[in-house]
Amino acid sequence: SPGSAPERPLLLAQPLPPEDTGGGGGFGPGHPLLVDRPPPPENTGGGTGYDPCSAVALLRGSTALQLIALAVCCYYLAIWGFIAHGMLYARRRFGFGETETAALLALFGTVSLFSQTAGMRLLRFFSIAEAAQTRVAFAVGAVGMMLAGVSAEGWVLFVAQALISLSITGFAALSSLASQVVPASAVGEAQGIVTSVKAPSFPSRCA
Repeated sequence: SPGSAPERPLLLAQPLPPEDTGGGGGFGPGHPLLVDRPPPPENTGGGTGYDPCSAVALLRGSTALQLIALAVCCYYLAIWGFIAHGMLYARRRFGFGETETAALLALFGTVSLFSQTAGMRLLRFFSIAEAAQTRVAFAVGAVGMMLAGVSAEGWVLFVAQALISLSITGFAALSSLASQVVPASAVGEAQGIVTSVKAPSFPSRCA
């Protein structure tokens, strides 16, 4: 009738889907997309879980791993300290502005990326062992830092920055060595140790 609310359309009741009885019609246990898996074993507390002290015990029991961790820690303290304070040195010593400073950082990132991709492939192509890779990489980085320290002109800093960036391959070689001086079951813990010892360099990185 006029003025009354419009009537809603009559919705026909739809039949409910048949109950899944496991015969393969739905996603029940009999569906081919579902694979029956055995339940996980119960943890009875028999010592099979992760031991937070195992990494410390592994480090204490391996002199080679201790030397690798010490080398990684010292290397990253030096390189991030140089990167952080080298920008301030470049501005005060040579009058670098934002453009030159950004160019130095971009050079570091670009050469580091190259050294960890194409550079590592070249080293493997010439069958250079990881220990030799580490010595060469760190020697190149040391030359770059010394070159930056005795530079008399600003453009020398770019050469030094490129040499320091190439030394990043030394960390990849040390990581590979860390996997070789521990049992196969402890490779993950050894890699965690090598990565975690970089933490002391983070304050110098943000300086």
